[in-house]
Amino acid sequence: IYTLSLHDALPIFLSNLIENAIKYSGEEVDIDIVVLWNQQRVELTVSDNGFGIAPDERRKVFDKFYRSSHLPDKQIPGIGLGLSYVRQIVEAHHGSVSLRSELGEGTRITINLPTTAL
Repeated sequence: IYTLSLHDALPIFLSNLIENAIKYSGEEVDIDIVVLWNQQRVELTVSDNGFGIAPDERRKVFDKFYRSSHLPDKQIPGIGLGLSYVRQIVEAHHGSVSLRSELGEGTRITINLPTTAL
């Protein structure tokens, strides 16, 4: 992961965030993607209207192989690596990842990167 350029990694973590938003949104999917760009930073936010993440699990979702125990449908595919990879890629390029979520109200993941990383 650490050897990927951000140019190569960007499609990987963007597709992961979008796939997660779709998988964890149930039947009615509503996803917003917002990109803010200035001379110093790029901020990319992916928001969904999905199941949300319980307060006790918000930090854990970025750990390798972590899967929520609060999912209404335990048959959602995945092994819990996607957000871990997103965090590793972003941090390797001197950026940060933040998460806001409420159960039943969806999740918003924001990635901040310095423009020098691009």
